Formats: sequence, C-alpha cells, structure tokens
Amino acid sequence: MIKKGIVFVLIASLFISCSVLQQLGKQTTEALNIRNCSFNLHSVDNVNIGGIDVKNLKSLSLGNIATLSACMLAKKLPITMGVNVGASNPSDKDASISKMLWQCTIDDISLAEGTTTGSYKIPAQGSTVIPISVTADAYQIFSSTGLEAVKSFIGTFTNNSTTSSRLAVKVKPTIEMGASTVTLPFISLASN
Repeated sequence: MIKKGIVFVLIASLFISCSVLQQLGKQTTEALNIRNCSFNLHSVDNVNIGGIDVKNLKSLSLGNIATLSACMLAKKLPITMGVNVGASNPSDKDASISKMLWQCTIDDISLAEGTTTGSYKIPAQGSTVIPISVTADAYQIFSSTGLEAVKSFIGTFTNNSTTSSRLAVKVKPTIEMGASTVTLPFISLASN
C-alpha cells in the first residue's frame, strides 16, 4: 500500500513538473518574441487642456482663450489625453509584455511619464493597442512661450493651425520570464 502511495506521489509530481516547465517555456517564448514586434503611435484621443475638449474644437473662441488665459495666470494648465500605442507581431508565436514604462514630451520638453498597469499579449501575426492615460500640468511647458504655444499645441489635434507642437512618446517594454525581468531599451514611437 505504501509503494502504491509513493508511486502515485511520484507520478503526480512528474505531471506537475511538466506543467510548470511547459508554462515557463511558453512565457520564455512569448518574452523572446517581443524582439520581433514593432511599436507605433497608433492614435491620441480624449485630449483636454485647461478644461477644453480639443477633439470637437474647430477654432478657439473668445471663451476658450479666456479659460486658457486664466489657467496660465493661475500657473496651472491641466492636460489629459489618451495615447494609444500600436504593437504589431509578425512572428508565428504570441508575444507578451508584463508592463511598459512610457515618457511623453511636447516640443522635446517632458510632459509626463509612468508605467502601464496591465500585461498585454500581442497575438501571432496580429496587433493590439495598448492604452496609456496621460495626466499632467503643462504650465511649465508653455510658461515661457505663452498662449500662442498652447494654441499651437491645440492645433496639433485640430489641424486648424499652420504651426503645431511635436508630441513625442517613448515606450520601454518589460518582460517577465519566471523570476527574471528583462527591460528593453526605450523605443521612440512614430505616428501611423
């Protein structure tokens, strides 16, 4: 009876070990496949600056200019936007990201940085969109250049300006393989 129990425990241990090794092998394959993926700035949406929803804005009204001026005088210019990172995987195996560090700049001046909170799977021969929520006080960026620079930034999203600001995003994917963590270098994103 004891021999049967020992044999059962050994067989169960073997199955559990195989399952763990198989899962670790899958994680390693997905982690290594991230090297084959490409990333781009898929889109930017829900842009709000100083309480003004930029998406539906055709031109700045006197009320908008007054609101932005009041923000500049108060030395607080809140900005929120959704930055959507596109990730494409040409490989025939899935790829995964455990988290992603990101940096967002306007005209080469740092606006915000952070880390995504979820993990993401990029399907084999497919793509996915990774959302980043940006919230910051943009006053320091526009304080030296004033309201014209704010209007230029808004023009970036409305296409109603002859000049526009340069919004840049960098991402740094992180991969977990078992107990190890591998972080890729920062990748500068180009828009589609």
